[in-house]
Amino acid sequence: MLASLALIAVFWAAVVAIAWHFPDGARNWWRTWDHFGALRGRGMRGLSFLVVAILPLLLRAVLLPLWPLPDPYVQDEFSYLLQADTFAHGRLTNPTPALAEFFESGQILVRPSYASKYPPGHSFVMAIGERLFGHPWFGVWLSCGALAAALLWALEGWFAPSWALFGTLLAIPLCSFSYWMNSYMGGSVAAIGGALVVGAYPRLTRRKRDSAAWVLAAGFVVLFFTRPYEGLLIAIPTLALCLRARVSAGKWVRIACVGLAGAAALGYYNQRVTGSAFRLPHLEYEAQYQATPMFNVQLPAAPKQFRYEYMRIVDEVWERAQWENSRRPRFLVDRPLQWVAAAAMFAGGTGCFLPLVAIRASVVEQGAVFNLYNLVHIFFTGAMVLAPVAVFAWPLAKGWRTRFALVLVAASVAGSFFASAFYQHYAAPAAAPILILITGAYRLLRRTLLPGPMLAVLIPLAAIGLSFLDGVPALLREPAVLRVALRSRIEGAVEEHPGRHLIIVRYSGGLRPIEEWVYNGADIDGAQVVWAHDLGPEENRRLISHFHDREVWLFQPNINPERIEPYRD
Repeated sequence: MLASLALIAVFWAAVVAIAWHFPDGARNWWRTWDHFGALRGRGMRGLSFLVVAILPLLLRAVLLPLWPLPDPYVQDEFSYLLQADTFAHGRLTNPTPALAEFFESGQILVRPSYASKYPPGHSFVMAIGERLFGHPWFGVWLSCGALAAALLWALEGWFAPSWALFGTLLAIPLCSFSYWMNSYMGGSVAAIGGALVVGAYPRLTRRKRDSAAWVLAAGFVVLFFTRPYEGLLIAIPTLALCLRARVSAGKWVRIACVGLAGAAALGYYNQRVTGSAFRLPHLEYEAQYQATPMFNVQLPAAPKQFRYEYMRIVDEVWERAQWENSRRPRFLVDRPLQWVAAAAMFAGGTGCFLPLVAIRASVVEQGAVFNLYNLVHIFFTGAMVLAPVAVFAWPLAKGWRTRFALVLVAASVAGSFFASAFYQHYAAPAAAPILILITGAYRLLRRTLLPGPMLAVLIPLAAIGLSFLDGVPALLREPAVLRVALRSRIEGAVEEHPGRHLIIVRYSGGLRPIEEWVYNGADIDGAQVVWAHDLGPEENRRLISHFHDREVWLFQPNINPERIEPYRD
């Protein structure tokens, strides 16, 4: 452990030494880069957007033979996939399934309708992938390419073409290899919403473009359809700054029209899922299944009565531990470190090449906090890419290019201190403003005395390289998750038998919060394989009678997660 940190420290010392020894080494590179930026400004702009959008798609596509389509692993992914499958079937929600008590699972509602608890934006994109290409992951794939193009457009609102491209290229690993691309958890669509807001603001307030009002409002809608709370932390300061900039009444009308249309659409979706236009599915889920609140300024409700031990563990162990951690003094250290890790990931540093399982394990879990080793590891493996931001903090706060981004990032960070949990995709709305700050810092670094120009090249390359070297071992350690997930193996085993199947899942012993197996698609009765809870012999007979035309199997993951056997009453 200490030896690996020492090697990484030596590596960074070597990077700095090379920059000092060859201070003019990047002069020709920057001259060429500036020339290319001038060409973009004179007519290659459309082509560069196309190339930037295609690059993440191509990089991930060529790896499909070695790194195939991701299998869902975390409970949130199954919830999003249910939502995407529902949309792909042409519905906003599903009726409560027959014998719904057998199908209750984390992050989904079975009453008053059968649906995901999450906002619909991310799953809508996955539904497009399912309809066009037959699999929801292709919606994720397309959204990551769109994110790269949106980031380039956002940065062009603040920087010259060459620097906008520089900042976007820092984010290509995020768009190509991070868990945003390789899971169903979301992140890219919310980041697109933030990029639209950030890119539209200077075009609206400085260049006085009427069309920017439509884009700004569309960005707000995307944020509220993906991450409502974090989107609010972006929207409030942006609207306040628009007032300060004296945006014309006509532009406010455009913003209001799009905003009201988005609110009406979201209200209609809420009404179909929960029965009330003003009740988010997330709040309905919390009322039914969570005593632990989402925000640390709230107090827990009375304990819920759960049918399944898994649901109790999620609420009283997983969620409660994060809520308790967020009310301790150490939280004032942990939450900023989580933001540092997220910001580094956005710029090609820490976490860009880590699988979802490793990312989840790195976040505060059941009382765990950042220790000294984690702090040093995060800093040296990827967060060094953020060092110029710390060095040039004061000029960034004063500069017109970065002041707006700093306000949005500050609001997002401050607001996150009220939330109990934090994952990198929670910070997705702030990805574009964070990249503006990073790009502005490297722009200042390049303009400093030697060896600043050389460091502006070497630091990002070294950070991306170290993040890659850090992520590959984690990737190789998770073959069961990343290549052939155990759930897929089980389904494959039963599908070798003719007909349709019912798998009854019987738990014994303790469970971890990510060990739920009972998840299904939008059409339970029509599915080839149905997963259901074991409620005991008498109750199970009702289930088997309902699915009388299926072969019935018993799966006991606590005994053997790779074995399934015929069900015997």
